[in-house]
Amino acid sequence: MSFRDGHWQGDNTDGSGLVRDLRDRRGLDLHGRRVLLLGAGGFLGGHLAGALQAGGWTVRAAPRGDLSTLPPDAWDDLLGGAGAVVNAAGRTAGTLPELTRANVLLPALLLDAAGRAGTRVVHLASAAEYGRTPEGRAA
Repeated sequence: MSFRDGHWQGDNTDGSGLVRDLRDRRGLDLHGRRVLLLGAGGFLGGHLAGALQAGGWTVRAAPRGDLSTLPPDAWDDLLGGAGAVVNAAGRTAGTLPELTRANVLLPALLLDAAGRAGTRVVHLASAAEYGRTPEGRAA
């Protein structure tokens, strides 16, 4: 699903809308259609990896673990050669510091590195951003 001209368009249950949105529409160099995928081992990331590959993208999965501890030069290396980055990583459960690292600090570090590299970013939000239900679960 994508947002264009003030309206939501398409059906993105299989990730195909995201693949269409990543296509080069402005003549930008997307480095041979290579994408770095954060969260490739998760539910959304796993589906997106398949959809991106089916759309002709070469997908490189970011390493698992706490990427919020990486220094800037390691982020630069991680993004090297990618024409786009998809952030499907996030947490919906954990302590407030764990949720903050995964859902606030990690995207901020990614955006900073992508800005230095001139790389497009697609960020998928976590349900944890909306707070907790009365039962203590992510909304």
